[in-house]
Amino acid sequence: MTFILPLKKNSIYVLRKQLKTACCLFMISTVSMTAQAVVPKSPLMGWASWNNFFVGINDSIIKGQADAMVSSGLASVGYKYVNIDDGFFYGRNEDGSLKIHPVKFPNGMKPLVDYIHAKGLKAGFYSDAGANTCGSQYNNQTGGIGGGMFNHDQQDADLFF
Repeated sequence: MTFILPLKKNSIYVLRKQLKTACCLFMISTVSMTAQAVVPKSPLMGWASWNNFFVGINDSIIKGQADAMVSSGLASVGYKYVNIDDGFFYGRNEDGSLKIHPVKFPNGMKPLVDYIHAKGLKAGFYSDAGANTCGSQYNNQTGGIGGGMFNHDQQDADLFF
C-alpha cells in the first residue's frame, strides 16, 4: 500500500526552504561546538629580574620571586617563567666559558634552576648578542664586560641549555 501526500502549491519550495534551514542550523551548531572545544594557548608569561632589580640580583632575590609567583597564585594562572637577567655574570674563564658571580650566586646556577623547577616553574637566562652585557654599559657591572655571547654563542648555549 502506498500513501501519497497531497502536495499543495509551493510545497516543494517550502520543503527546500526547511531543508536549507536545517542544514544551516546543523552547520552553525557544528561550528559552535568546534569553537567551544578549542582552548587557546596563553602567551608566555613570567617575571624578569631586570624590570625591578637591574644588575642587583642574587640567589635569594631570585628564589624569593619564584616563591612569590607560586604563593600569590600567579603560577596557577599561567605565569611560568623566572627570567634571570643581567647581573649574574662575572666575566669569562681562560677557556672562554662564562663565569657566574661567586658572591651573588655562591652555589652557581644549577641549584638555583633546580629550585625554580621544583616549584613547577621554568628558568630563563639573559644574554647579549654583543661582546658585553647591558649591565656593563649602563650599570657599571664589570662582570658583564666580555660576558655577551659574541664569539661564544655555542659555548654559552651549551651552558644554558
